[in-house]
Amino acid sequence: MAKNTAETAIGLNPTTSNQDPFAAAFGGEAPAGMRDLGAPEIQGWFSPEPGLVFCGQILSSFMTRDVKKNTERDVLIIRLAKPTKAKDADDTERSVLLGEGAILGVSVTHKLQDLLSYVEHQGWVWVKALRKKDIGGGQQMWLYDVRVKGTRAAPRRGTVEESGEQSVPASAEADDCPF
Repeated sequence: MAKNTAETAIGLNPTTSNQDPFAAAFGGEAPAGMRDLGAPEIQGWFSPEPGLVFCGQILSSFMTRDVKKNTERDVLIIRLAKPTKAKDADDTERSVLLGEGAILGVSVTHKLQDLLSYVEHQGWVWVKALRKKDIGGGQQMWLYDVRVKGTRAAPRRGTVEESGEQSVPASAEADDCPF
């Protein structure tokens, strides 16, 4: 008679090894056709300076918390379509040249906030840092020339955007840089 365990309750043989039965069913590999939801490793960080440009496809975003400043910020993950200068991901004091296909992390500031609307449909973005502007109180804010191509996500229910135009028609294939 079988033991009354969780293994027998879901129809597994309790005498088999401790190997995960679901991983074993696929030989330890994910089934074909399933999309990887893991974020790629960031190879460099966008650090604005006048005239610096990055161009690429938005892959995803995440939120991070600065414990020292007690603030949160969004970060975009961009696959570069063209090389750009960035801060090394492992040593942010060192500048590096990231090539086409490299993964760039971009902290979302006030002037880049609208880019978050293009994450869902993996839109294309071209951003040029223009200059810093004094905003009072001894603080400055970067100004950018920002261009996008792709479909904007529908606004969340209850937002001010909800009643306006919700999308821009996609005009680029997923693998073609539109710029």
